Amino acid sequence: MNGLFQLEKLTIRPLATYLYVPPIVWKGDSVGHIGENDLFFFVLEGECFLSVDSENYIIKPGQLAYLPKGKRRAYTHVSKRFSMYEMAFSATCENENLMKLLGLTEENFVVNIADTEKLSALFESSHRKELYKNPL
Repeated sequence: MNGLFQLEKLTIRPLATYLYVPPIVWKGDSVGHIGENDLFFFVLEGECFLSVDSENYIIKPGQLAYLPKGKRRAYTHVSKRFSMYEMAFSATCENENLMKLLGLTEENFVVNIADTEKLSALFESSHRKELYKNPL
């Protein structure tokens, strides 16, 4: 046990990983919706506007954004040329949302990544596994 939860009761499931690079156009959702899954956005090029429960952010290359499940969120790119990874996932411990258990707040929703090459490689690996599941 680590003080917050028992590691053996931790469940993390990547649901889908997408890579959006030109000429693929990421449409976003400028109107907004309640998120059904937790999401990570990792911006590679350009900038993205993000709103989570009326808190606004501009996500820049090298930043990782967390979009929590159950919160109202809206997003769209603000740059003409834009590329990013998007990962939908579920992280729970005994049916409680892991991010909530960790105490993540709006201050933690967008963070700078020191080793962007390593994080890019992790997203790329996850994306390749996604392609093997569904080659189309």
